[in-house]
Amino acid sequence: MIHRVATLLDLPELAELERRCFPGDAWNEASLGAEVQRPGTLFRVIEVEGRVLASALGWWILDEVEVMRVAVHPDAQRRGLGRRVLSDLEHARPDLAYALLEVREDNIAAIQLYESTGYMQDGLRPRYYSDGCDARLYRKKLR
Repeated sequence: MIHRVATLLDLPELAELERRCFPGDAWNEASLGAEVQRPGTLFRVIEVEGRVLASALGWWILDEVEVMRVAVHPDAQRRGLGRRVLSDLEHARPDLAYALLEVREDNIAAIQLYESTGYMQDGLRPRYYSDGCDARLYRKKLR
């Protein structure tokens, strides 16, 4: 198992991971490539036997990371990869003090992951998503 920074060479696998994890809302290779190259992006992957099976993307702003995407290949879920890649993102810079994120209220698996790793709900955005689903806002103190 290799924990590392995402690169442009990962784009085909990252795009496939997006399609598998976020049908209807997947980021394409161009969007992911822009993030790999954008200053302030923290993008971590976990590679197992030559395959990218998990990724976490965040935007670094001062002493915070805003968690934008966490994806684990469906064949590798429930093995702790989401927890590991999220931790990699939270520890990507030594000066990070907080992690922030929003999650669909109906994404129970993600909510369980975030709450089990120390995230506390600190807000709600009613009808935030295009289908009317609420977004829960979470915050975690990192140091």
